[in-house]
Amino acid sequence: MHVSSYISWPDWHALGAEEFKASLTNVEIKLSDCLTLVKITGKHGRELPVLLMPEMKACIDTFNEYRGAVGIKPTTHLFLIMATETQFAVCEKLCEK
Repeated sequence: MHVSSYISWPDWHALGAEEFKASLTNVEIKLSDCLTLVKITGKHGRELPVLLMPEMKACIDTFNEYRGAVGIKPTTHLFLIMATETQFAVCEKLCEK
């Protein structure tokens, strides 16, 4: 997922999707109120929905906030595919904060 896509992703709670909510059960409404929906690009360019718990969203937001402070080079993607020794060192610095 691109960093810019994550940051600019619309808040679907604020979009006033009353028609959508009317089609949900009570359990689904409770889940939709506390989860955040983002979409990632999957195989063959298809968009895949991902539901984030509040704790997960908070972790990603914190990660984005401190990217530069812990030495992560500017990149277009939220998470890198390959893990290298330097990325583990960055993770340790992030955990220290």
